[in-house]
Amino acid sequence: MTDAESGIPEILEKLKENPRGMSVSELAEALSISRNTAARYLDKLLLSGRAEMRTFGKAKVFFAAKRVPVSAMLNLSSEMVLLINSELCIIQANKPVLDLLSCTSEEIVGSCIFEGAGRALCGGELTEHLRSALRGNTVRDELILERNNGTFILEERIFPIVLPDGTPGATLLLDDITSRVRAEERLAESSAELRRIVETVRDVLWSADEQGIIRYISRGIVRVAGYQPEELIGKPFSSLLDTKDAERFSAEFSRASSRKSGFSLHELRITAADGSLRYVDITASPIASEKDDGAFFGCSGALHDVTGRYEAELGEKQWRLFLNAVIENIPAIVTASDLSTGRYYYANREAEQFLRCSRNELMHMTIHRILEEIGGDQLKTALASAAAKREKITVKDTVVVGKKEKMISASFVPMRLSAEREYIIAIVYPDDAPQVTEQRPQEPQR
Repeated sequence: MTDAESGIPEILEKLKENPRGMSVSELAEALSISRNTAARYLDKLLLSGRAEMRTFGKAKVFFAAKRVPVSAMLNLSSEMVLLINSELCIIQANKPVLDLLSCTSEEIVGSCIFEGAGRALCGGELTEHLRSALRGNTVRDELILERNNGTFILEERIFPIVLPDGTPGATLLLDDITSRVRAEERLAESSAELRRIVETVRDVLWSADEQGIIRYISRGIVRVAGYQPEELIGKPFSSLLDTKDAERFSAEFSRASSRKSGFSLHELRITAADGSLRYVDITASPIASEKDDGAFFGCSGALHDVTGRYEAELGEKQWRLFLNAVIENIPAIVTASDLSTGRYYYANREAEQFLRCSRNELMHMTIHRILEEIGGDQLKTALASAAAKREKITVKDTVVVGKKEKMISASFVPMRLSAEREYIIAIVYPDDAPQVTEQRPQEPQR
């Protein structure tokens, strides 16, 4: 102990003997030392936390600090704690540290941090961090510790302190964050995998807050409308839509907010980045609090591109109009049936009269069934050949309709409107009917 510290134990003893406190003058008189010397000792005790001072008017009264032993406090902590002096020697280590390093207190206390059992902690920059703390700096970092039972990731925090003898020291806190870091890594991997899955889904996934502002939209929107997701984040979802459809969406979103329920809208129009119109179906589910208040936080859902379906349905309507307008009144039996299934798609009035079936009845039948009923073997062969070769086949055959045999001439013409829509057009003339020039119907202009 230095001369400057020799009187400290005596002052502490006097303060403990007088729990009501003592002034500087009383301490100087009791120990037969000068007031300046007593004041200097008291400053050191205050700085190290071993004494307390209270002011009563102009008088300053000093008391012995009421403290729990440091060793007892350290062992209450679940964190690993080491106290280091200015020489980088370990002066205190709690039980979690001893467990991690598999050593006893006697093996580590009193040795330098980079020697003995403590050197396992010094694989990185810990020594320099401790020196920085001794200069008054607070240091935070991560420490990787390799042990026989695995790799540990420790959160390192070092705080400068003043030791009881008034010299600088450092408190090293180590928190085992291995499980948390591993969990975060697994979460990041899962999130990345989920994002990859989301990005491969053909539907566009989206999420909007309670104001209808887009907070997330998947990259599928690039394929559907040509926008980058970053362009749309922060914009109202309704800004994607045609004016009237935007009003429909906003009204449904508002109702979803009040009812805290989902909704679905069909064939809404989106103006794509290139100015073209795309048709989409939108479904939405509410994002609400699970608590009793059920607070509404917005909606999430999917956007499905139905432009192809819409155009196909529109083309089908136009095709029906074409058949009705051009073929309905010609003096021949004309039917259109699905090339693969044979189900009737269209039949004109002449077909109804010849087959003695209403148009609605025919729509629930197939051309194969009709040919079986009327007994046209050559017709069946010609139909199969036209479907297989995708070329027009003309044939004559005798059929039985209404218990009467009739000679007919028939042409089967394959018609391909799209990859999904292929038909067989059957044009049939009874031998007693006037013949007209057979022409392959053309798809109407859109």
